[in-house]
Amino acid sequence: MSPLLAAQIFTFLQKEKKPVYKAAIQGLANQRNLRAVFIERKLPAERFPWMQKALGPSGGAAEGKNRNGCLKPAGQLFGRNSGGLSARLPRHG
Repeated sequence: MSPLLAAQIFTFLQKEKKPVYKAAIQGLANQRNLRAVFIERKLPAERFPWMQKALGPSGGAAEGKNRNGCLKPAGQLFGRNSGGLSARLPRHG
């Protein structure tokens, strides 16, 4: 996607679909370990490329979904929430 088209989409979201835009900002903030207000205060010329990279097909959002999809079965394998491995570990304290 071209940067110009991405900027148009983000501008539309910012003006017309505020909850979606806020969620995109929060997602970018979480990915970069920042506060959302830090990203909101950046100029659109700086903010939109960050958002495009983070939300694009090769960005952090797509990679996070793939990573979480791969890790989910591991929780079932080790018996998380089913009394498996965690029940056999000694508790300290």
